[in-house]
Amino acid sequence: MTIADEAMRDLEAAGVVAGSSPDATKKSQATELVDFATKRYSFHVTGAGEPFAIPLAGPYVARMLRGGQQSLRAEVANLYSQTKGRAPSSQACADALLVLEGRARQGTTIEPELRVARDAESVVIDLGDAPGRAVVIEGGSWTVMHRSPVLFRRTGLTGVLPEPLPGGDLVAEISSMINVRPDHGALLAAWLVATLIPEIGHPIVSLTGEQGTGKTSAGYVLSRLVDPAGSQVRKAPRDAESWVTQAAGSWVVALDNLSSISPWLSDSLCRAVTGEGDVRRRLYSDSDLSVFSFKRCLILTGIDLGALRGDLGRRLILVELEEIASFIGDDEFAARFEEAHPRLLGSLLDVAAKVLEALPTTKPVTATSMASFAKVLRAFDRVTGRHTLETYLGVADAVAEEVVEGDLVASAVRIFVQDRSEWTGTAGKLLEDLSPQLPDRPPKGWPTSARAMAAALKKVAPALRSVGVAIDYDHHVRPRRWVLRDATSRDGPETDDIDDAMTEHAPDQGKEACHSSGHSRHHVNVEDIDVNVGVVENMPLTREKCHPVINVNQKRAISNSGDSVALPALGPCESDGCTETARFSTYWGKRHCRDHFFALARELGESQEWPTKEGAS
Repeated sequence: MTIADEAMRDLEAAGVVAGSSPDATKKSQATELVDFATKRYSFHVTGAGEPFAIPLAGPYVARMLRGGQQSLRAEVANLYSQTKGRAPSSQACADALLVLEGRARQGTTIEPELRVARDAESVVIDLGDAPGRAVVIEGGSWTVMHRSPVLFRRTGLTGVLPEPLPGGDLVAEISSMINVRPDHGALLAAWLVATLIPEIGHPIVSLTGEQGTGKTSAGYVLSRLVDPAGSQVRKAPRDAESWVTQAAGSWVVALDNLSSISPWLSDSLCRAVTGEGDVRRRLYSDSDLSVFSFKRCLILTGIDLGALRGDLGRRLILVELEEIASFIGDDEFAARFEEAHPRLLGSLLDVAAKVLEALPTTKPVTATSMASFAKVLRAFDRVTGRHTLETYLGVADAVAEEVVEGDLVASAVRIFVQDRSEWTGTAGKLLEDLSPQLPDRPPKGWPTSARAMAAALKKVAPALRSVGVAIDYDHHVRPRRWVLRDATSRDGPETDDIDDAMTEHAPDQGKEACHSSGHSRHHVNVEDIDVNVGVVENMPLTREKCHPVINVNQKRAISNSGDSVALPALGPCESDGCTETARFSTYWGKRHCRDHFFALARELGESQEWPTKEGAS
């Protein structure tokens, strides 16, 4: 017999449960409370053992037994007061809840969802209103249902979403509310679409900029559009426990005005992207435990977040806001957003429905650790004609630069390899060789042992590779020997590298083996070109000739002659009047965004008049 069963038996003996008292003609307050509840609710537990009730009629929303205004205790007590004309005693409420909790633990286990949930092939979004309505996205369209097909739970932070209005332009609406470059506006729109796909990991949006660039307002718009809350943007938590409390109550969490990210918060943010888990002692109990497990969509705002750890950097979308020409008051901005909210939500649902329909046939992306999110971007680009995957990879490069610049070991290693074609040795030897770069007194945080240096190298290795420092080690040899190489100074890549790049980024229907040139490159149709291809030498992008490959992550280009050529730094497109980020380069060094690059490639390819290095303007 369980503890709950024993409690039920004791309460029956005391006459709390109807029919068990020697004097059953008069029911106690506790018994009447139990009767009120059981006639209106079924009782269950979550996977973590938390008891809750589901209304037998009305919204399909879980009511936790204990808590504040959202709890079943408050609702049943209020119902009793309205029916009987008097309030139940505190002891009667406690006794009734103990009985109901016992019944819940005898019921089935169901996991309530928060704001967004999967239901087979469809996605369900809780509108958060009293009737319990929900949006269901399925089959390339969406509809508002009066009762959700998925059980949701609500917290004190859960706000109400408006009735969505279809037919808007999501990117245009976002760009009108947030002062970002057009390509970053499209990337934010794609991120919002991804927030409606609960099973994937969502990169953290970091909104940075000078004072007066509207960082808090941007965080407000992005978080409130999907998940309205009583406290929309919040201050940073002071410790891990307060972080769990904040994050457990909302699907989208926006932390405002951060100036630095402590190691514990960095780790917590990373875990929340991939799935946070925590165990705490239950209140008023010496041995019982409460289990928290969640995955969240996160937004950070701040002028400068300070030094970033590598694992956080790989999960970050860095968006720098532009200067605001003219300001409006907070009340006016909030009113403007509330007026646009139905259109914003409707346009988001329109695009999300198409993206979800396209996802099953979208090619996976393997160039980033956030592969599921990148696949959503590729599907978004397919249905909208945008280039958000390209923008995201460029942002990832920029974040890697910040990680390297903010890390003592990474920045020192980067400088160290610039003067060497290759270096091989142990972590202890590297610690010794790096010492001439340091001041007489090493800075705080600098490794003091070979083990600490090895640990630091593992943490920054992905970021170093992204900025052109090849780093590797043998897992099976002791002592472990590290190999460092400046990847931007290689004489030429192996053929396999070229084949891999082409195989990943060229569609099957657009490639043919090139036998005439004696190597295993591929032809690719201009219309089918994806992110990592471009022009380095005077060769048109047609199916009659081989084209070179640009490796964006290494910032290197492989010419059709096999030479490795450094690319110009990423920057704005140099075409007149264009504000897009340059992602491609011609041989003579002029930067182009995707659209202008392909336009130039087609023009030169048709005329066959390719400028040489000497003849370039």
